[in-house]
Amino acid sequence: NYEESVFKGKNFLSEIAKVRKINEYIEESNDSIIFSTIHSFKGLESKIVLLCDVDDIEGTNAKMLNYVAISRAKLLLY
Repeated sequence: NYEESVFKGKNFLSEIAKVRKINEYIEESNDSIIFSTIHSFKGLESKIVLLCDVDDIEGTNAKMLNYVAISRAKLLLY
């Protein structure tokens, strides 16, 4: 419920507007750093990809998620 969520006390619409502005900036800029989940980066590419907490990927989709993660890099993968 809302009272127990991370959005408690926040203006939800203004938070969405902030995220939208960030996303618009990222789309216009070629030199920005994108912090993303593997799921939301699916289908996208970047010159350099840094993967964090890959040891925490578990479950039946672990191999698929690892493949998606490592195949996003055009030049360098860390």
